[in-house]
Amino acid sequence: TPTGHEPTRTPQSPHPAIVQPVEPWSCVYVTSIRHRRILAATAYDCVRFVVVRDGSIILTDADADADAGGSASVGDVVLVAPNVEFGYEPEGTVTVRQWQWIPILVEQLFWQHLDVLSDGEAARDLATHLYPDPVQVLRVGESQAERLGPILDELATLTGEDQSPRGYFRAYALLFTVLAAIAPLVRHAPV
Repeated sequence: TPTGHEPTRTPQSPHPAIVQPVEPWSCVYVTSIRHRRILAATAYDCVRFVVVRDGSIILTDADADADAGGSASVGDVVLVAPNVEFGYEPEGTVTVRQWQWIPILVEQLFWQHLDVLSDGEAARDLATHLYPDPVQVLRVGESQAERLGPILDELATLTGEDQSPRGYFRAYALLFTVLAAIAPLVRHAPV
């Protein structure tokens, strides 16, 4: 493909899925969506976070019935692993803030465990074993989600189409503020 990303098979689906690449120059990309239509299951080559700001959604994937994957509502963050097909059906009108983070999380894991990891591939393997759940619904709570709302709004502004190197460090500061709030809720396997 023009971006160098090849179609892959997702772990949950026996049929090929096109993995959507995130812009290569972007460390993080944030969008806000208010709609009533189904978001088709799509896989991306990065970690995705979907914050439900208003309404509720029924999680779906390419092989599940609409209600098989669970649901998320105001105050929930859905964490989706790279290359995993994920979609949802709104229950009425929903507002979500979605952000995608290029595989720099794996690089962070590598540098945190430099003494035991030989390379980036070993870090990817460790991430796969540490976080075996491809989709997690994190119950952040309405008050915490409300506090994070303006931070995500600023992050969306900084990561829009006019990304500039001047906003790089501010974007990372905002991103790590959000991650600090949700990281304690992420389920992981014992090491």
